[in-house]
Amino acid sequence: MFWDAVINGLSMFTHWQTYVAALIYVCMTLGIPMVMAFFSEKSERATMGLGCLYMLLSPFIQAFALVILTISLSPILLGVAQGAAWSFPWLLIIHEPWWILKLIGGLTLATFILAMIPLIGSMQTLHTFVLGSFTIAVVLGFVDMMNPALNAGQARLWPGGWFVIGLCLISAALTWLTTFLSAILATIVDSRFEGAGTMVMIPLGAAFGFIPLFIYAAWLGSQLHRG
Repeated sequence: MFWDAVINGLSMFTHWQTYVAALIYVCMTLGIPMVMAFFSEKSERATMGLGCLYMLLSPFIQAFALVILTISLSPILLGVAQGAAWSFPWLLIIHEPWWILKLIGGLTLATFILAMIPLIGSMQTLHTFVLGSFTIAVVLGFVDMMNPALNAGQARLWPGGWFVIGLCLISAALTWLTTFLSAILATIVDSRFEGAGTMVMIPLGAAFGFIPLFIYAAWLGSQLHRG
């Protein structure tokens, strides 16, 4: 079942909606630090101040962007539709603002907690996987309310120890790859915007966490009844 989930999870990259959602995620997570870097490049004090501000805001920014991406792609991730639900997260923000605020607040707090754990704190890929998996598991509740025939409420959320170990190994390998690519990209960015390289490394590392997230979501989707 693990390899079936891997294949189905990787099939997400055959959908053009995945790349649009990823672009939105990158714009949300990279756009803010790049704007900060642009306005602070001529002032060392401003660079330090805005850099500290971004480090404080980045967990919230990443949590918000991750929620938007995960909810938008949830129909494809769970295999219940062939298209993304682009309006779904924004409708939830309008009609269920308290629920969304609690979700994003919980993910932000979890990001701070993960960041304080030795070794794991630097694994942004693992952070995305853990927080995204929690989000897609929560989305199952809405799926069950909208279409009880799918039996989403009966789905198991824990895939088993070996399955989780496999996902963690994938996350670890992606973390190593991310570290290598981030170092190169950070050097390039720093050559143009001094001090902005570190800001770029965080969202880039997080983006690679989509792969184990897609695999977990595919496993969840395999449990749903498709009438």
